[in-house]
Amino acid sequence: MAALFRGVMMWLLRLYYRAIAVNQRERIPAQGPCLVVANHPNGLMDPLVLRLALNRPVAFLGKSTLFANPAGKFAMESFNGIPVFRVKDGGDTSKNELTFDLCRALLARKGWLAMFPEGVSHNDPQLKPLKTGAARIALTAEAAADWKLGLNILPVGLLFDEKETFRSGVAASVGAPFSVVEFRQAYE
Repeated sequence: MAALFRGVMMWLLRLYYRAIAVNQRERIPAQGPCLVVANHPNGLMDPLVLRLALNRPVAFLGKSTLFANPAGKFAMESFNGIPVFRVKDGGDTSKNELTFDLCRALLARKGWLAMFPEGVSHNDPQLKPLKTGAARIALTAEAAADWKLGLNILPVGLLFDEKETFRSGVAASVGAPFSVVEFRQAYE
């Protein structure tokens, strides 16, 4: 059922947005593990656009309130969503240790994980202040593997022509990936 739901949602996304341009596609690593960090201009569309643009089954973090009802939970889990518990949503932040464990386990299996370090979707042309979760997950995943995981961080910028307009376009600008191992000394 989840695969059918994913297929329908991806088809609808392709129908709604006439084109998803990927700039610097050659920068996308051939294999994982990879932590994708992106801006967050269009709410729940952003993880789906990343899946299409990167051509990878990218898991992602989402606020726990999106998992609060059976329909939302099914939708989020169909796309390998992992809940994040935030104080501002009334969440029990102690549950984030399990969230971080799930992220580290995914990366240890050479998976792809997408995060939106701003922690909020918005229309502003500038980035909001970044949260520390991406760095914490990346560094602790690499450290848990004795710095042999080979985790790359891939920055991606998303830009929607007119996100509310049917048949508008989307661009994903892929930044240069970098290795988490480069930060071992600073982390230790």
